[in-house]
Amino acid sequence: MHIFGRDRPYGNYFDYIEYMWPLRDDPNVLILFFENIKMNPVENIQKINEFMGTQRSPELIQQIADATSFNNMKAAKISQKKQNAVLSESFMKITNKVDQMYRKGQIGDWKNHFTVADNEMVDEFLAKWPLSKEIPFVYEVPADSTE
Repeated sequence: MHIFGRDRPYGNYFDYIEYMWPLRDDPNVLILFFENIKMNPVENIQKINEFMGTQRSPELIQQIADATSFNNMKAAKISQKKQNAVLSESFMKITNKVDQMYRKGQIGDWKNHFTVADNEMVDEFLAKWPLSKEIPFVYEVPADSTE
């Protein structure tokens, strides 16, 4: 399965988490999760604001949340691709892949990509992985969320 593979250009996801999680209380480390940012963008951007010491106004924080929403970022990417068709074509020639930076931007989309066997493999790994009890993973949108 790709999340366990060591041949990924950005490395194994769980190796990365194991390396970073013990650093979470270091003063120069801020760990945020996609799911939390997706469910509460303003709150998480405010965490970045505080971490960076930038003292931005609540109005600017809201503007950033709006501008960086998945739909706005994807729309900007499509617009940029149209303007940079040559760059997109070059990327495809080099990588042999279509640039897929943006998929659906949804929490729980993993269910559309995992087979039953993949899911069982992850469940088995997480049952044995000590950090799985410490890290507040979110696997799907909570019922009381507006995501």
